[in-house]
Amino acid sequence: MTTTTSNTDYQSLVFDYKRCSDQDASRPIHHPVVVVGAGPVGLSVAIDLAQHGEKVVLLDDDDRLSNGPRAICFAKRTLEVFDGRLRYDMQFAFKRVERVKAGKGYAGPVVVCAVYFSPVAGYIPSRASIKYLSKQRDMEVWLAPIAGTRVLVPYRAQGPTPIGQAILEASEFVSVPIATRASSNGSKTQ
Repeated sequence: MTTTTSNTDYQSLVFDYKRCSDQDASRPIHHPVVVVGAGPVGLSVAIDLAQHGEKVVLLDDDDRLSNGPRAICFAKRTLEVFDGRLRYDMQFAFKRVERVKAGKGYAGPVVVCAVYFSPVAGYIPSRASIKYLSKQRDMEVWLAPIAGTRVLVPYRAQGPTPIGQAILEASEFVSVPIATRASSNGSKTQ
């Protein structure tokens, strides 16, 4: 058990390893939700799901707290974009976790991030669309996991426009992990 005080250096804490009974099971154990990575987003997702009554298993390969920001939404990471004419930054900031159900395919948690637009080069500062996008604070992107990976991709994007709310959402979100099989020479193939 790790104890802390108000003077604790949290980066130096080491958490005791506790073996899970699943590791000794004779057959694979199945869990409804497994979060891989106890970084800022993984930990936030696991806590939020648990607070909403979901049974969650949280896995991480480290016995210490994160040594700095690692997650795009939590760390307010910036995505640098060049679209052929305009160079701009899109900054992501974690907002919350939601549950979604596509018309076909995915049903489960998504990470919702705020999105902030910042023009860098190749733009006309007086253009109304640039001014409008730069001032927006209500744009969001909802990120869903690709099955069998640690990759999150946009499931939904939304934000205000001069004529109303714009929402772009996947009506189908089907992803299936590709099973690998052993070949005759011992290497894995798809």
